[in-house]
Amino acid sequence: MGDAVSATAGNGGWRIANAETNYCKYVFYISRIFNKFMKYYLLRVNVIFMSKLLNISDLDFGRDDANMEGGFLGKVFLKTSFYNRVKKGNKFLVTGRIGSGKTAICISLKNALEQEKEDVIYITPNTLSVSKINEIADYAINEEEKYQYIWKYIFLVKIAKNILAYKHKHKYKIYSVHEIEKFLYQNNEVNNLFLTIKYFRINFFRAINLIKKITLKFATIEAEINQNKQHKDFNDLIDNLENNIITVLNQIKNLKITILVDEIDNIWNNSSQSKQEVIGLLNTIRKINSITNIIIITFIRSDIWDSLSFTDKNKFRSDEERIFWHDQDLKNLITIRGKISANIDDLDSTEVDKIWELLFDKKVSNKDSFEYILERTLKRPREIIQYCNEALSLAQNDNASKIKSKYILDAELRYSVWKLDDLINEFKVQYPYLRDLLGIFQGYYPLFYKNEIDIRFNKGKKSFINKFPILNNLNIEAFLQLLFGIGFIGIRVNHKTVFYYNDPTYPRIIINNISNLNYFVIHPAFLPALGFKHFKGIRQGKNSDYFEQVQIGGDFIGNININNDINFTKEEEELAEKIRLVLVSLCDENFVGEPTQNAIVASKAVTKIETDFELKQNILILLKKGRLEKIINIINHPAASIFIEVIKELNN
Repeated sequence: MGDAVSATAGNGGWRIANAETNYCKYVFYISRIFNKFMKYYLLRVNVIFMSKLLNISDLDFGRDDANMEGGFLGKVFLKTSFYNRVKKGNKFLVTGRIGSGKTAICISLKNALEQEKEDVIYITPNTLSVSKINEIADYAINEEEKYQYIWKYIFLVKIAKNILAYKHKHKYKIYSVHEIEKFLYQNNEVNNLFLTIKYFRINFFRAINLIKKITLKFATIEAEINQNKQHKDFNDLIDNLENNIITVLNQIKNLKITILVDEIDNIWNNSSQSKQEVIGLLNTIRKINSITNIIIITFIRSDIWDSLSFTDKNKFRSDEERIFWHDQDLKNLITIRGKISANIDDLDSTEVDKIWELLFDKKVSNKDSFEYILERTLKRPREIIQYCNEALSLAQNDNASKIKSKYILDAELRYSVWKLDDLINEFKVQYPYLRDLLGIFQGYYPLFYKNEIDIRFNKGKKSFINKFPILNNLNIEAFLQLLFGIGFIGIRVNHKTVFYYNDPTYPRIIINNISNLNYFVIHPAFLPALGFKHFKGIRQGKNSDYFEQVQIGGDFIGNININNDINFTKEEEELAEKIRLVLVSLCDENFVGEPTQNAIVASKAVTKIETDFELKQNILILLKKGRLEKIINIINHPAASIFIEVIKELNN
């Protein structure tokens, strides 16, 4: 009996134990769910709390120029895949557009290698000696050989000085080092054979002018050359130096020298001479890079590299690292700058989206705020830094807790003005007529067909040719190729817009097939500066994915009048003169009739005329008659077309 009870009790106890176990499991699972919920909730509360505590006055996204960032660059530099390939020595030709981060990579690479105790030499065209260059150039038999001689001498002398400094520091006794010392001494590259390390570090670079001044200043500088110096055949002389350097480096295994060459833009003017200078530089680098423990890396604008044509260019394909930025990398770049500058310690650098939402509103005009900003850049770090800094300044002016969508929108016009001007300046050497050509799009459509722009292009071509005769052979295909290559326009393909930066293979393919393409889009970065507003709508019965035009006067191409055969009444002429005087009164001394300046002046003029009842009424009467747009021809002011279109828009 007792056993039965015990068994029952035992069974009951077992059932109770099971119940208790299940209960514990339920409690465990519920607690896990609760903890996850609380973790998410607390994180959201933390972000909201942090946004209230964020001192936006401390926030700073950095400088436009990497040379000006100092120690901040070292804290925020983003080590991308292309940086890592260059650092490993897999690539020695780094190309990219202005603002793509070439100098930032160069500076960061120099700092990283120095921290690893490697010898680094930094060279720019401003570290080239005119007197020595002229002496070297005298040995060459042609222009191509001259620049190869010059660059080879420069690089080998820099390497030789580094070897000599290393020898004095480590007390090496190698015969070839004495030969190197002798060469440097005989060629006035050192003043004392027993120089200290300090001397070499301080005097590593000497003040010098640009290579392009060689020919012009040869006669003047020739007198400075030591006439008593014994000349040898230059080719044998420099070959001996190279052989001695190779011998020493084979014996000193621990010595590795990296030479970084930057700011090649300073010797570039699109002339045949500057092309020979750069080609000579590149050919010399490729040859010297074959020496053990020596690597020379040069940073050059991609448009300069693309314009070069020489026999051995195909040998550089695997050595080129062209900088193309992925969207996520650009977001990482800007958030880490925000995190470091504002001392956001509670979020890790990898929590990119959380940092972004802490700094910026999540949406702008129902679009992701980062995507909104990114679409208005050519996907270069400098542009996204500039846009974010401008929006930040507006937020700081209002003592806001973060960069709200309002500030992102308000920053767009000024940023757009910068970008249009920067684009013109970036290509002023290759295309000095670019400012005039872009005037074609002032008062046109943000999306257009080739046959449409062809008509407008040909109407203004006579005026362009008078100012720039070189444009006589410019046809519509070449015109569109130019605009696509610089990033001003994209193309519409399969309901998508493609710009040059979307893929490294796109530019050449599209440029070569431009004659087969029909639908083009002005880049959003330039639209506000050209007077366009953002709007989804219809253009001429065709679906438009991005913008509706605010047309700025159909009879003008930039500042060029293309319709002079209209008769005007006396009243119309008087009204036109009054409008012209208003526009003139609002132009400062820097006004030159650029599209962005025209837009600003026109806006001010509308505000001013609002206070002049009689003038305003006369303008509206002419507008109702359909004659207002015609008097653009006699107002004779570059801002007239924008002014009249704003009046029309306000009236509508």
